[in-house]
Amino acid sequence: HARWALRGHQLTMAHHPLMFRSSVQLTQFLRDLATFVTNQVELAHIPVSSPPEYGSSALANFSRVADAVGLNVSLWWPSSLGNDALDAAARAMPRLNSVFFPGGDGGSLVWPQLASAARLLRRSHPSASVWVSAQELSADQLDSFFVALSRPNVSNWLTGVVYGPHTR
Repeated sequence: HARWALRGHQLTMAHHPLMFRSSVQLTQFLRDLATFVTNQVELAHIPVSSPPEYGSSALANFSRVADAVGLNVSLWWPSSLGNDALDAAARAMPRLNSVFFPGGDGGSLVWPQLASAARLLRRSHPSASVWVSAQELSADQLDSFFVALSRPNVSNWLTGVVYGPHTR
C-alpha cells in the first residue's frame, strides 16, 4: 500500500535528448517506474521549438506510451514557451493530467498569461490540474506571490503550489 496518493518522477528532455531512442525503450522505462509504484511522469525542460522531434508529435507519443502503461502525464511548462505551443501540445496529447508552471528555475509567473493557458489546457483536458511554484523569488516577490494566490481570479483556475528547489 502506497503512503502517498501521487508518486511522480520527472524526466528532463533538455539534458538527455536521446534518452529513449524508441517507443519500446520508453515503454520499458515507464513500466519499470510503475513497478516501483510511480503513478505520474512529468516531462520537463522540453525544447519545443527545435529540434522537431520534441514538438507536439513527440509529446503525443510520450503521452500515448504513459497512458498505455497507466501513468498520469504532467508537463513542466515555463511561460516563455507560450500558450500557443501549450495549446498545440495539449490538443495532440491523448492524456495530460497536469501542467506545472515554474515561478523561477527557468520560468516566471505572469498571472494573466497563466489564466489563459489554464483555459486553453482545459479545452482539450477538462480535468487537468494547474500548478505553480515560488522558486527563486525574492522576499518581496514571495509576498506578491501569496497576494496573487488569494485572488479569486487566480484561485478559480489554480489547483495548487509545488515546492521545488530554490524555494524560500
